[in-house]
Amino acid sequence: MSEDFLEFHFPGNPVMPGALLLEALVQLTGWLEAASSDFAAWFMVGRVRKCNFYGFILPGDQVMIEVRRREDPSSGQR
Repeated sequence: MSEDFLEFHFPGNPVMPGALLLEALVQLTGWLEAASSDFAAWFMVGRVRKCNFYGFILPGDQVMIEVRRREDPSSGQR
C-alpha cells in the first residue's frame, strides 16, 4: 500500500481519514485566495462548524477537489 497511514486507519478496512481530506480542501482554498490576490491576501481556518462525509475513499481511489471564488457583496465575505 503506497499510503502508509492507511495501514492503521483502519486495519483490514483502510479508508482515507476525513481530516486529511478536509486539510486538502483548506490548502487548495488558501492557494486560490493567495493566487487570486497576487499573493497579498492569506487566510487561516480557525474552526470548521460542520463537515459531512458521504462515502469512503479507499486505496487506489482518486479524489478531485474543485474550489471556486465567489463574492458575496452583501456581507463583504468571499
